[in-house]
Amino acid sequence: MRNEALDRLAQDLAARLLPHLTQNLVVTGNPNGHGNKVLPRLMNIKETAVYTGISESGLYHLVARREIPFVKIGRALKFSRWEIDRWIRANSSTS
Repeated sequence: MRNEALDRLAQDLAARLLPHLTQNLVVTGNPNGHGNKVLPRLMNIKETAVYTGISESGLYHLVARREIPFVKIGRALKFSRWEIDRWIRANSSTS
């Protein structure tokens, strides 16, 4: 009986913790799971430039005009992969 109670407690704890542990990670790769790669949720300016195809100076201009979502961590600029994806969708034309 004691092992069952501990198992239920462990399962409940895992179910509560898993979303918090994975919220900062993005997994990419093949649908079959081979070659998966975990990417950080926050990107620096260079990674964001590569990810979006916008030059670093272009990103700095967008940040200065507050036209792109960003996070300041100390003096460092960071960009959330999810927020950038949402920003791209919101600013895409469908013509």
